[in-house]
Amino acid sequence: AQHAADLNGWLALPAPVTLSFAGCGEANAYYDGPTRRVVMCYELLDALGQVFGDRETPEERERAILGAAGFLLYHELGHALIDVLDLPALGREEDTADQFAAYVLVDGTEEGERAALDGVVGLGRLDAEFDDMAFADEHSLGVQRFYNVACWVYGRDPAAHAQFLERGTLPPERAERCPGEYDALVRGWERLLAPYIRAQQ
Repeated sequence: AQHAADLNGWLALPAPVTLSFAGCGEANAYYDGPTRRVVMCYELLDALGQVFGDRETPEERERAILGAAGFLLYHELGHALIDVLDLPALGREEDTADQFAAYVLVDGTEEGERAALDGVVGLGRLDAEFDDMAFADEHSLGVQRFYNVACWVYGRDPAAHAQFLERGTLPPERAERCPGEYDALVRGWERLLAPYIRAQQ
């Protein structure tokens, strides 16, 4: 509910987008264009609970589940914005939706950055099988999505995330381009959303 309230206070959309939770019969989240509805499936939350079962404390497990669910919610809201605002998606729409989730969450706060990283860690663990269908899927592989988000987190503030290089989270060859990648991501979304941002009271 808080995510929806935050978005309503931020963007003035020409058509309403509904957020709902439902049983889907599978671990999934999706945007349904004809009804303009984002659906978060209960089965996905259950699956994330299993994925993050290795966290040291119940509090860390809950934080990871909620953070990952937040990333997936904003990913689906990225699809909704592309549809409702008729935004151009240059490249694969799934990658653009990941970029929107990172644009919202990678805001300089530890909570937002953890949510973005937990989101792609969770996706990587849910999608651990690499077969022909995984390579043919419209989504990038979970590992690729992790490196992209890690790059954007690092690119926003390299000095604060020097451990990404020290621990091998990011290879130096990618890390050196990450500040430019993050800046391009922010400029792109700011330009696309500028006409729809509500005036600050």
